[in-house]
Amino acid sequence: MTEDGGQTTEADTLPSTSSVVRRTMTIRIAIIGAGSIAEHAFLPGFAEPGSRYAQRAMGGWAHGGTPGAKVVMLASRGREKLQRLASEFDIPQVSTDWRDATTNSEVDAVCIATPNYLHAEMTIAASRAGKHVLVEKPMAATMREANEMVAAADEANVVLMVQQSQRFFPVHEVAKQIVDAGALGKILSVRSRYGHAGPENWSPGGKWFFKKDEAIHGALFDLGIHKFDLIRFLAGKEAAEVSAFTDTLAKDIEVEDYGVTIIRFTDRALGVVEASWATNPEENSLKLYSANGNLQIGVDSVVPLSVEFNALPNDALKAKLPRGEWRDKVFIPQIPKDSITGGPFRHFVDCIVNATPCIASGADNRKSLAIALAAFESNEQRRAVTIYKSGWRWSE
Repeated sequence: MTEDGGQTTEADTLPSTSSVVRRTMTIRIAIIGAGSIAEHAFLPGFAEPGSRYAQRAMGGWAHGGTPGAKVVMLASRGREKLQRLASEFDIPQVSTDWRDATTNSEVDAVCIATPNYLHAEMTIAASRAGKHVLVEKPMAATMREANEMVAAADEANVVLMVQQSQRFFPVHEVAKQIVDAGALGKILSVRSRYGHAGPENWSPGGKWFFKKDEAIHGALFDLGIHKFDLIRFLAGKEAAEVSAFTDTLAKDIEVEDYGVTIIRFTDRALGVVEASWATNPEENSLKLYSANGNLQIGVDSVVPLSVEFNALPNDALKAKLPRGEWRDKVFIPQIPKDSITGGPFRHFVDCIVNATPCIASGADNRKSLAIALAAFESNEQRRAVTIYKSGWRWSE
């Protein structure tokens, strides 16, 4: 079966370009999908640090490569792109049948960079074959799929990680240090916005983003889920109730290019998340409003992160903050160049090799997915949707 669900013929199967690297301590990785995410994120992300391959990473995916990892296989139905990337990144094996990546005995982990509707099937197959899995967000199309993915990984005792890349941005890691230090006090509300001009501008071949049967949903699924997840990561809040509106305002496509979500969290705090494929220049911002002041990320083009306190913290609280400078009651922390984890790709390998607790596990990311799915249900039914009462509503 091909990446888009079609049947693979004998003529579609491509021969190996060279022999597979033999196992040492290296985690041998197969990537399913040969689109822009694979080319600019996964392939450079698992490349040898400092190599020309690692330097091909784009934007927020640039983490410098991963020691102890090697991409040994690439699978995709797109023969021409498959051959080109295999040659450019020196990948030993290729196939137009994605199942070859899950059954190959010389593969330890599978990375899934395909249209959304394929995530669950591929993840479950790889897990059942004993492969660790890194899957692009959103992890699944339904809660039932997400639960089955987590169950399959648990039963096989393999790592299931979701590529929630914004958890690994250094600016977000520093913001989390500030929140965890208790500097903000009680967080009362959250406002976040993520918008750009659309995936066609960075992935010209990614027509599937705009197709309902392949993408399932649009901008709110593609971008909004980053912010649902980031709010949970930074503020430690879980959603209780969701209201949302989505629409297609700027593009002639089958899915929404704009979405606005209002969230009531379990502690009664409130939040607003906007996502857009019709925003140019790009905006990737978040503000936390709290009892002690306001933290903002990506609002000021010069200062990536700042906290404006309503009163200067005492010395004991200041000592808990990361390095930075004070401008009266405004604290501007230093933002390191690199993630404290080394980025998502290194973290994935670290979880496999050292059993490090996964920062973006499939089990945890079900809760981010639940917010997105509740938003679409709210828009469709024109009502608020309850997620949390006495426990998580793991619905379909």
